[in-house]
Formats: sequence, C-alpha cells, structure tokens
Amino acid sequence: MELSDFNKKLARTFVKDFNLPMSVISEAHFFYMLYCLRYENLWRFFVNTINSFPGIFESQVNQFFEERDRIHKEIIDSIVSTPEYQEFNTCDMNKYKINHDIQVSKNKEYKYYVSIDLKNANIQALHYVNPKITFGEDTWENLVYKLNGFNTMSEYVIASKHFRQVLFGMLNPKRTITVEKYMMSQIYDVIQKHIESLNEQSIDDIIETYTSGNNKSIDFDLVSFNNDELVFGYDSPVYIDFNHVLKETGFDVHIKTYSKKEIRLRNLSTYDLTQKFELVTYDDKTTKLKNVPGYLYAIVYQLARGKQINNNHKHFMNDNMDCLIMDDFILCDKEGNEITETLIKDEI
Repeated sequence: MELSDFNKKLARTFVKDFNLPMSVISEAHFFYMLYCLRYENLWRFFVNTINSFPGIFESQVNQFFEERDRIHKEIIDSIVSTPEYQEFNTCDMNKYKINHDIQVSKNKEYKYYVSIDLKNANIQALHYVNPKITFGEDTWENLVYKLNGFNTMSEYVIASKHFRQVLFGMLNPKRTITVEKYMMSQIYDVIQKHIESLNEQSIDDIIETYTSGNNKSIDFDLVSFNNDELVFGYDSPVYIDFNHVLKETGFDVHIKTYSKKEIRLRNLSTYDLTQKFELVTYDDKTTKLKNVPGYLYAIVYQLARGKQINNNHKHFMNDNMDCLIMDDFILCDKEGNEITETLIKDEI
C-alpha cells in the first residue's frame, strides 16, 4: 500500500480507530483534510501497519480487518474465560461503594487547572479487582503483548483508544466504571489529606516550597469528578508533586497542568454566536481544542491557526449524506469580540 492509496472502508476505520475529527467523503477531501489537520504521521503509521501483510493492496486490506477482528475476539474470550472475571461479574459491588460525599465546584472559572486521570482505567480497574483477570498486567500495552505477542498489529491496537474502548465496552462496563470511580475517590481522599496537611503548616514554611505568591492557604477546588479523571481548579501558582503524593495509592496516573481560553464562532450571516469551545494550553505549551463538534472542528482549527477557510473545511457527513455548511465565520472570545491573534502556532 502506498501513502496515496485510498479505500473508503479503510479510511473510515482509520478515522474511527484514532478518534479523528474528520469525515471520509471522497478521496480528494480525505487527503486534503489529512494534511490540513496534520495527521500525516498517523496515516503513515496506519499504512505501515497495512504493509505488514503480504500481497496486493486488496489482499492486505482484507487481512488487516481479519486480524483486527481476531485480536478483538481473542482478548475478550481470554478475559471472559477466567474464573476471576466470572466471579467479578456476580460479586457484591457494595465493596466498591463510595461512602462519603465528594463536592464538586461548578460555574466558576480558574486561572489554572490540573487533571489527574487513571491511565488505562478499565485495565487498572480489573487488575485492582483481581490481577488474574488481566493476567497480571495493569496496562493495555502489556496485556496486548501478553495475549498477542510483539508484532505490528499489537502496536496498532495499543495505539487505538477506540479499539480498547469498544473491547472493554463488551466486558460489563457498568461494574468496571463502579470500580474506577471507587479508585478515583481514593485518589481524591489522598490529595485532600495532603492539602489539609499543608494548610496546617505555617504559611512561611510552605510559601517558598509550594507557591510563588502570598496566599494564606492552598486552595484547590474540585471542578470535575469523572469515572477516570479528577480536575482541580486553582488561582494561585502552586507546585505539588502529585506523583509523589499519590505513590501510596499504587495507581498509575497521568497528570496534566493547563490553562484554558473560551472561544466561540460568530456566524457572519446571522451574527449569532455558536456554543462555547475551549482552547487548552498545557504547561509544556502544547494546545488542544476541546468541546468542538466534529462538523465544526476544521473551521475552528483553521481560524485558530489564523488561516483562511474554504469549502473543504465545511464538508461533513450526516446520515450518510455529504453536507456543506454555507455560512462564514469569525473566531471570538467569550464576550463575543473577534480574536485576531493566532491561537495555535504551526510547527516549524
């Protein structure tokens, strides 16, 4: 398979497996958006996966789908066949009940945010219940390697979050989510205990180590509590080594500190504002658009880069129909004022 080869079923699988905000409409539109949204390296990885199979293009495509389905079925069958998983399917879930209220602060904006999410949450949850369910592995990567070996298709299914989500969606997800929430509640309790211990210290002792301001206390407000993620908001610059703090839990977490900017589109035909989106800027200066519907993503992305919009950015699929947005837009801040600065810098 060449990088320029196109197969609609293959292209749709690529978009779905990597949760990409683009529609597969035609060959020309697919490749235009592929490079516009800068997914060319991911496409190269995908093509290399197809090329791990012998034969001509059509044969490679068929083998890819057969192997993808086989791995999916084999992992599910392997887990389901363990007596430990069958026990989990019937056990009393009250043992994973959260026995105290966790208050979430809503409708308030903060200068900074920190997200703490459980890596490979579904795997870690099953491993937490009983390591034998996941054959002793607590990461998706190691589970795939153990059940499918070290090969190109293993690398592919490891990279595909959608593949993993679909697979674990077939393994009694309600019970798994209950365990995930219980684990997140333990993470929350440890963090709260740590913050309280800091605030009990003298202010002079903690300011130099933890803050760059003269705040009287370290205030972290929980703004989101999800199945596998906690988000805290705070206004004073503060550093806490969460990896060290959470070491006692034994959980593998991913910690991201960021700020966010609210943005919206203004329809130049009606002058109305669209719903709110977010541009998240992480502490390593990378950025990510959030809460943008797929049919508007290319438009928002182009405007955030300070680029012009054309009809390629306005196509989207709805009910298997190729639809085209007829309006033009400008990017605005939360007050509705036009944004003229470039929000997303192109990589050099």
